[in-house]
Amino acid sequence: MCFTSRMLAENECDWTLRWALRWQEARAPRATALRRRLADHGAYCDCEIFTNGWRMTLTPSVGTLASDTPLDGNECRGVRPGSTQPCARWEPRRRPAW
Repeated sequence: MCFTSRMLAENECDWTLRWALRWQEARAPRATALRRRLADHGAYCDCEIFTNGWRMTLTPSVGTLASDTPLDGNECRGVRPGSTQPCARWEPRRRPAW
């Protein structure tokens, strides 16, 4: 989440999972379920990760207010190396039950 957020702050969304999958290939090549997990949250491109899937939140471990400000590389903690799970700065968006 943090890497993709930073990349979208510098680049336009191109309606693919370019940044999420680039990170996965470089840092977590064995995490083959990432694309499916993102799709389960309605994220079929990088920008939909944040419009449909997850949002930045206030967490006691981080102690800052939620915002749309991109994170720098030192702010994303609490997840083991090689994991594609979001850190404590992100929470799933609630989706309406249809």
